[in-house]
Amino acid sequence: MGRKLIFSINIILVLVTLVICGLTYIAPSKQGILLGVTLLLPGLLVINFIFFVFWLVKLDKRVLLSLAFLVMAFPFFNRIFNVKIKSPKKKEYTSENKISIASFNVLHYNNQEFETESLNNCFSLFEKEKVDLFGLQEANKKIKKYPFINSNNIKGHFSQSWIYTKHKMLNSEVLNISFGKHSKRRSITCADVIMNKDTLRMYNLHFESYRFPKKATELHKKGITNFRSKIKKVFKVHENEVNELILHIKESPYPVIVMGDFNNNSFSYEYTQLIKQCALKDTFVAAGNGFGVTFDFKYFPTRIDFILVPKTAKVYSHDVIKVKNWSDHYPIITEISL
Repeated sequence: MGRKLIFSINIILVLVTLVICGLTYIAPSKQGILLGVTLLLPGLLVINFIFFVFWLVKLDKRVLLSLAFLVMAFPFFNRIFNVKIKSPKKKEYTSENKISIASFNVLHYNNQEFETESLNNCFSLFEKEKVDLFGLQEANKKIKKYPFINSNNIKGHFSQSWIYTKHKMLNSEVLNISFGKHSKRRSITCADVIMNKDTLRMYNLHFESYRFPKKATELHKKGITNFRSKIKKVFKVHENEVNELILHIKESPYPVIVMGDFNNNSFSYEYTQLIKQCALKDTFVAAGNGFGVTFDFKYFPTRIDFILVPKTAKVYSHDVIKVKNWSDHYPIITEISL
């Protein structure tokens, strides 16, 4: 294959990737036939980087196109791969102002024995890591043996997203979001917690799931039509969920922290809107290392669990705990100060 043809493919790829980057800011209901293509963005960014390396090795001036693209798209690359360059200064990083936050989808699947074991494991981990507060998703029960206050079963409502803390909890509620007569009601748990003499508003969410089978053979049996149909439906549900959540966040009198299972990657509309409209930042982008994979999907490992904190917060660390057989997700822990 001649270099001219390779460069032509390179140009097309750059243009396509830039268009898809732009789609992350557009509501799914307005994306038309392009709905769902943002899921391809991680792969496209990697291929663009390979083109950069190719032209660089060849010492070809065509590398300038890929270099320009990498500069423009750097914030997007930073969402899938990160390198922590420096450690926090000791004078900034003390036990007095540090807040440790964690999030974990425990994967109950109506298996009480499995769920109890998973909950015990994560509670023990968070106790060992001295976590101040954390959110659990897909949890059907509480564990009383650990010294945490929990927020759930509020005012007759039930949510599978729980907030736990060792600190004083002022208020808590469940935000119920309905998507019409043919859709299930989903909920987001919210709690106000006093931390280091300040009050924080915590949101723990679990956005609508795709419910895709995990094995490639099962995915193939379902077919591309079923695959696209599910993506189309879930993307629009996510749009509704995040719009309702943003309205609630904007009424908060306190600094806001959002955690949970987004069931979408960091190029999704919901992620982008929370960052943009609510003045939040991703703790992985601020202090993470590597790819930060949180979902153990064999054929396409990805990061769909997030902790978002105020832009003014200092983020000292972001860790993914790579434990096996607790869930299909990994716990994430971050340390910040406000």
